[in-house]
Formats: sequence, structure tokens, C-alpha cells
Amino acid sequence: MGLYVFAIGMNAALVWWLISSGYGLSGAAAGTTTSLALFGFGLIVMALRYFMGAKEIALFLATLIWPLPAGSGAGVVCHAVSDMVVGAGGSGPRLVAGLLAGAALFLAAYSPVLWFLYRSYGSHLATPDGGTA
Repeated sequence: MGLYVFAIGMNAALVWWLISSGYGLSGAAAGTTTSLALFGFGLIVMALRYFMGAKEIALFLATLIWPLPAGSGAGVVCHAVSDMVVGAGGSGPRLVAGLLAGAALFLAAYSPVLWFLYRSYGSHLATPDGGTA
């Protein structure tokens, strides 16, 4: 019951804050998504505590979500590089060059993560005839 109350309260607070900050419907969606994600993690932890200790649960959750902070960090760095390439003037060619530089850097930085995930879970993508999807 406490998790439900926490999620509903957090949802109401986030939606109110984001809408009052001028984000409108997008803010309401972001607040609801955030509260539902934390509610889902709470449900996972509540279920796992019957099978695992606190250390094993923390390791499981870290294994589950590590690609998200890795991708977010790579995105922040690539966005900064893109902004540096574009500069203050922001002419058309510099804008295209900045976007391409950011995208290429993100691809290079995040490809090892995707390769690791494919090696770990790619066998589940095989088709019945032995090929890959």
C-alpha cells in the first residue's frame, strides 16, 4: 500500500511542478512516466526480496539498467560536441556538420554497449530456421 501512495503522490507532485513550469501536456506525460517507472522498479524490488538479499537485488537492478545511464552520458557528451561544432553563428553547413559529428560520436561511443547486449541476448533473436532477425 505504501508504494501505491508514494507513486500517486510523486505523480501528482511531478505533474503539478512540470505543468506549472510551463511544460504543459509534455510535462504531465514526463511526470507520469517517471512515477510509473519508479513504481515498476518498486514492484520488482518487492518481488525480488522474497528470493534475494539486498546485495543481489542491487546487483540485479544495476545489471538491468546500466545501458540507460551509459547511453544518457554518451548523449550528453555528443550533444556538447555537436554544439561546439555548430558554434554561435550556426550556419547551415556548420549545423549539418555538428549533427553529423554528434551522431558519429554517439555511434562510436555506444556501439560497444550494443555489441555487448547483442552478444549477451542476441541468441533470443534467432528465427526458427537458424537465421537472425
